[in-house]
Amino acid sequence: MTDRRDFIGYIGTGAIGGIVGYYVGAQELLGIQSEEVVRSSSDDTPTEDTPTEDTPTEDTPTEDTPTEDTPTEDTPTEDTPTEDTPTEDTPTEDTPTEDTGEGGSGLVTSGFPRSQYDNQNTGSPSAINGPRGSPTRRWQFGTDGNNHTTPAIHDGVAYFGGGGGENNQNKHVYAVNIDDGSELWRFESDAAFQSSAAVGDALYIADNNGQLYALNPADGSEIWSTQIGQASYTASPVVTADRVYMGDPETGGVVGINKETAEEEWTFDTPSGILSSPAIVDNTLYCGTETGTVYAVGIADESPRWEFSADGEVTGAPVVKNGDVYVTTAAGSVHAITAETGDERWTTNTDQSIRSSPAVDDTSLYVGDGELFESPGRVYSLSTDSGEIEWRFRTEGSYGGRQGAIIQSPTVGQERVYFGVDSNKLYAVNKEDGTEVWRFDTSVVLSSPAIYEGVLYTGIDSDAVLALE
Repeated sequence: MTDRRDFIGYIGTGAIGGIVGYYVGAQELLGIQSEEVVRSSSDDTPTEDTPTEDTPTEDTPTEDTPTEDTPTEDTPTEDTPTEDTPTEDTPTEDTPTEDTGEGGSGLVTSGFPRSQYDNQNTGSPSAINGPRGSPTRRWQFGTDGNNHTTPAIHDGVAYFGGGGGENNQNKHVYAVNIDDGSELWRFESDAAFQSSAAVGDALYIADNNGQLYALNPADGSEIWSTQIGQASYTASPVVTADRVYMGDPETGGVVGINKETAEEEWTFDTPSGILSSPAIVDNTLYCGTETGTVYAVGIADESPRWEFSADGEVTGAPVVKNGDVYVTTAAGSVHAITAETGDERWTTNTDQSIRSSPAVDDTSLYVGDGELFESPGRVYSLSTDSGEIEWRFRTEGSYGGRQGAIIQSPTVGQERVYFGVDSNKLYAVNKEDGTEVWRFDTSVVLSSPAIYEGVLYTGIDSDAVLALE
C-alpha cells in the first residue's frame, strides 16, 4: 500500500498522526478476518539487519521466537540479554511536561490526556508503566467497527471515539469506567469519529465531517461545536489554555479555535495537507506537511520562524524535547532539528518507510517503521545526541500478507516501550536494550497505546477498545 491517498483513506490521518482509515479496504481485498491469529513458521525468522549508510553504528537485531496463541513472557535465548526481574510497580501520578503555547497548556495534569500524551507529542509519561508481565485482558469494550483511536485517560474514565476505517460509521464518543469497562455515557454526532480525544477543561474531539466538538467530560453533553474543515479528522486536538488547534489533512493549514467562543481566531496556511497533530512549545507551533515541509510558527503573530525541507512526506506528528524537533518521513528517515533555528542536527535512515511519530525520553528516541501489509516492522532506539542506533527490535509477521509493520506511534513508560503492529500483536520491549518483555495476540493494532497505572489501553480491529493489565 504505497499510494498516499489509498493509504491514508485506509488507516486515517491522525496521530501517526493519521494512518487509520485505509485498513478496512485493504482487509477486504486480502480476505482477512480480524479475529484470527496464525503464527508465522520458523522459516520466517528475521535475518540479520544491515545498517543503512546514515546509520552511525552497527547493531544487533533482536530475534523473535514464535509463541503460543496466548500471551506469553518472552524467554531470552543464549544470545539475548536477559531481562531483570521486574520490581513491584508503584503507580505514580505523572504530570505532562511544560508544553506551553500562549496562555499555557490546557490539558489535565494527570492520567494520559491525549494521543502521544502531551502537546509536545513526546509519547512519554516517564513515571508510568503499562503491564509488566504477561498481560491479561481487564476488559474489552465493543465499538461496532474497527477502532484506531487512542483512549484519553483521566479521573478513572477512558474517553474515545467509535471510528476506524473508511467503512466504519460509528458516530459515537464513549466514556468508559477504566476499572470494569462499563459505559458511563455516549455522545452521538452526524458523522463517524476517527479522531482521538484530548481532555482539558472539556473533552475535545473532531468528526469525519470536519466538526470540532467540546463535550462535558462528566455527562457527554455538548458545550459547543464548530466547523473547522471538510476532511475526516483523525489527529488528536492540541489544547492550550486559550485555544484548540487542529491541522487540515486535505487542504492544509492549522486553525486555532477560541475555547470560550468556539470562533476561529488563529490561522496558518500551508500549501499541502497536515496529516497529524501539531506540537506547541514556548509559544511556537510546529507542524509537518505531506510534501515534506516542516514549519515553526510564532503563535503570537502567526508568522513562520523557519522552514525545514525533509526528504519525504511527513505523516507523523513533530515531537519536541529539550530544544530539538524530531520528524520522521515516509522515505524512512528521522531528522533532528534545532527548535530555535531550524538547523539540522542529524539524520538517521531506517530500513523501511516510517508512517508514525517517534516517542522520546531524556536520552533516546523510539521509532517504528514498516509499510502496512507490505514490509516487516522494526522499532529502533536512537541516541537523541547523535542519531546513533542503540538497538533495533524486529516484529513477527503473520498471515494474509501481514508483516508486522508499526503504523502508529510507540508509547514509552518508565521501563518499557509499548506498541502495536498490523500482524495482530501488541508488544512491550525493554527500553534499555530492546529485549522483548511480552507480546499479546489480538487483532490488527493501528492505534498508539495509552498507559496508566499498570494498564494499557488501545483500539483494535476486532471492533473494540482493549484494556490489558
